[in-house]
Amino acid sequence: MVLLAAIIAAIASPSGAQTTIPFTYVDNRIVVECKINGKGPFAMILDTGSPTIALTPATAARLGLAVPSTPTSSRFPVSTFSARA
Repeated sequence: MVLLAAIIAAIASPSGAQTTIPFTYVDNRIVVECKINGKGPFAMILDTGSPTIALTPATAARLGLAVPSTPTSSRFPVSTFSARA
């Protein structure tokens, strides 16, 4: 959902100008490059039906987030999120 909001924000502009966001198809999924808290780029799947974002342990480590030794569902605050335009 956050990714969708970032893409919509990148597209919307007061002047009505259009923005193109590059993406690729991987296994029939839309994948975009994005930055999280200014770090990245990360390849993220655009899933408009998901209320959360899933990160791999490697991506969490690159973001400086502590990864528990046993798999759990955690929520981390994200201050900025942007898709490459």
